[in-house]
Amino acid sequence: MINDNRNPAFFQQPNQNQYNIILPNSNQPVIGQRQAYPIQQTNQPIIQQPLQFQQQFPLPPQVNYVPQTIQSKPNVLPTVYQEKPTQVINMDEIEAPWRLKCATLERQILELQIQLRKGPGPTEPDAIEVIDDTRLRELESKKAQLQQMIQDRDREISELENQIHQQQESIEIQIQERTVHYSNEIETWQKRFQQLERDYQQSQRQLQDLQEEQKRLEKQNQDVHTSQQRVGQSRNY
Repeated sequence: MINDNRNPAFFQQPNQNQYNIILPNSNQPVIGQRQAYPIQQTNQPIIQQPLQFQQQFPLPPQVNYVPQTIQSKPNVLPTVYQEKPTQVINMDEIEAPWRLKCATLERQILELQIQLRKGPGPTEPDAIEVIDDTRLRELESKKAQLQQMIQDRDREISELENQIHQQQESIEIQIQERTVHYSNEIETWQKRFQQLERDYQQSQRQLQDLQEEQKRLEKQNQDVHTSQQRVGQSRNY
């Protein structure tokens, strides 16, 4: 069984009361009516065209019906997004032709400057030495760096020389002070030694005197003892 969702009134027989039939009148000719347009005034001549008769056919019966709208689902296709590959352009590739052009122009300018310095006359292109401006700037930068390093080294050397000079002066002052001190010490010890030497000589003389005195006393003592022995022997007789 087929399920028909359409309206059943659509398939019913039309009623005569639902529409009006318009019959043409055959006694009168049907003349097509022209639509009136505003007349524009022009300079061109007006050409009259003959009237054209248009035959009017009978109209079909009018049927009043309510159409049923059938909504159909639109076919929605899935949207596919395709990413385009990103093209990476190197900056060197973009700048390379411009750098080459700049280098060529700089070389031409340098050649013209050399020709102007040499004056008018035939010049050989091979004999012209072209120095790259970039290389020249690098050499100037290195030269400035080396000059700065030399100035720094000279400053350090002068500072070290000043320190050495100050140290030498300080050492010389210390040496002089120590020399004076040790000279005074030596003189003091020399005086002491001389005094000790004099004392020693004096002690030697005193010792000799004492030794002589001792010998003399011993001799006297021996003489006394001898005399006593003689006296004792004489008494025994």
